[in-house]
Amino acid sequence: MPAINDTNAETQMESRTPSSQPVATAPAVAALPSPSLEKSKKFWADYKFHAELDKFAMISNKALLLEHDKVAKKKLINDVAFIRSLKSVLLTAALDNTMSHNQNIAVDFLFEALKGSQHDEVVKVLQAVAADPAVDNEQTDMASRKALAGVKAEVLFTWSAVDPDADANIAAALPGPVSQKIWANVKKQQENNLAESASLATEQ
Repeated sequence: MPAINDTNAETQMESRTPSSQPVATAPAVAALPSPSLEKSKKFWADYKFHAELDKFAMISNKALLLEHDKVAKKKLINDVAFIRSLKSVLLTAALDNTMSHNQNIAVDFLFEALKGSQHDEVVKVLQAVAADPAVDNEQTDMASRKALAGVKAEVLFTWSAVDPDADANIAAALPGPVSQKIWANVKKQQENNLAESASLATEQ
């Protein structure tokens, strides 16, 4: 059977439709949520540390911390269960603004906690982000790959900037060429920033 040209078929149908008769149109059908979005929504619906994220965000927004704020912040930074929960937060694609906001809070918290007594627990979470293969997996949908690549780049950039031991940990953990490209771009951006800072210092 010869292939049907869809455009020609539609034109022929239009020519046979009397102008005096209304053309029935199919009712609009709302787009179904993607499986990835549903998966991310379910993760956040089930996540058990919303209160801790919100508390850290509230404390971080204060210009001056009172004593009870300092105590609450220290308690969060020493909360191993909360720290470990952030691994899943960063490995779940943030596919809407609320998810992205919560994920940004999680990143900020981890780098605050990296300076505290649970440094090693935080490093485990950061290593998991570096080693996450989702961005290298072509079976992962593009929206999720893009979101996860963004958080991976942010984590690698900040981690390598504040921790002298990070580069070796990162290089050993990267699972594939996309992750390696992200890391190469991070290092290039850091070099550009250093060069720009040096240039500004020379001009002053």
